[in-house]
Amino acid sequence: MALSIFSLQSLRITLPRWNQTLSLCSSRRMTTPSKSNEVYEKLGLPSPPKRPLTSFLRFTLDARKEVSTSTHNKVAAISEMWRSLSDPEKEKYSKQYEEAKAKYDQELQEYKNKLGDEQLKQIELLKKQKKTLKKLERQSRKEKILIKEARNSLGKPKVPISGYLMFVEDNAHKFNRSEPGFCSRAGKAWKDLSEAKREEYQQKNRLAREAHQLRLIEWEQKMVDIGRFDLIRKGTLTRAYAATNTEAATKNIQAATKNTKAGTKKTKAANKNTEAGTKNTEAVDVAEAKE
Repeated sequence: MALSIFSLQSLRITLPRWNQTLSLCSSRRMTTPSKSNEVYEKLGLPSPPKRPLTSFLRFTLDARKEVSTSTHNKVAAISEMWRSLSDPEKEKYSKQYEEAKAKYDQELQEYKNKLGDEQLKQIELLKKQKKTLKKLERQSRKEKILIKEARNSLGKPKVPISGYLMFVEDNAHKFNRSEPGFCSRAGKAWKDLSEAKREEYQQKNRLAREAHQLRLIEWEQKMVDIGRFDLIRKGTLTRAYAATNTEAATKNIQAATKNTKAGTKKTKAANKNTEAGTKNTEAVDVAEAKE
């Protein structure tokens, strides 16, 4: 049985296709750094000794001062400097690492000696749990990426940009996009814009969102038809199943009603046959009495 989300309105809004790839002046998602001593903090234990920096990281600390601040990719520049470093110079950093590593190993062993066997077991257990959790998080991120790629490949409508970004896109040539401070200039121009002009862009955004919702509903119906329920919104999927269950329940009621009517007709026919049989019996009895 085909699922049906809900009937679409006949209204169609035609709008210009705004550039969806505009990433200027958009906020970046900030990630929370992981705590390396989280396991020890949970157990109420002092932090263990810190691992020493590798040879390359030690070189990076020194090389950062030499790399120009205008360099776009500093990591690539420092990596190239490390590769071109002579063996004696690399050996200097390697020796520093080996000395720090020996000191670290000694301090770590002394730290472990102060802990009991039960505490060491708890530390290992929590580390395994943390590792498993990170693995699950990576898998979840990969699944989300695959779903996003599938949606894009199957033509999911793009979310329209905001009224502000529509304004930036229309006036980007006025803010010297190639020079630093582009976002600041665009933001100031938006603030200085009159209320009426801002409202024009906000209205364009509202119309774009309404059109997007219609296109999204049509796209999700196509996904339902081909069985890609994993690509549509949960709310849409719930409505689709609810509509299907209601439709199926209605058909079951109609079928039961038909069966009841058919049963009633059979009962009436059986009663008529019984009445006819009774009349025939009475007729035979009368005929025998006359004889």
